[in-house]
Amino acid sequence: MIYEYRMYEAVPGKMPDLHKRFREITTKLFDKHGYRVVAFFEPSVGSVKELHYILEWDDMGEMQRAWDKFRADPEWLEARKRTEANGPLVVNVRNEVWRLTDYSPRIKL
Repeated sequence: MIYEYRMYEAVPGKMPDLHKRFREITTKLFDKHGYRVVAFFEPSVGSVKELHYILEWDDMGEMQRAWDKFRADPEWLEARKRTEANGPLVVNVRNEVWRLTDYSPRIKL
């Protein structure tokens, strides 16, 4: 089991639009493509222009296949084009892949 951590830095003023896209579009496409979302987070102190989330995968192969399908999905391509008609929503994406240590308690979904 691996965990993918992603952080999106929103374009200034676009955080509400990014939340709306995740809430109304992205999470449905994640379900469609078999993503296992651990949680979404936003900072309660510090930067207000970040969205963080963690996905759970069986292995790197599953993760890569799912992202390849998502990125090629016509529904995503159309939604991204529509939601970014007035410019991009995201300035920067940070991505890390983690594995549990041998002393970590098991994460419960």
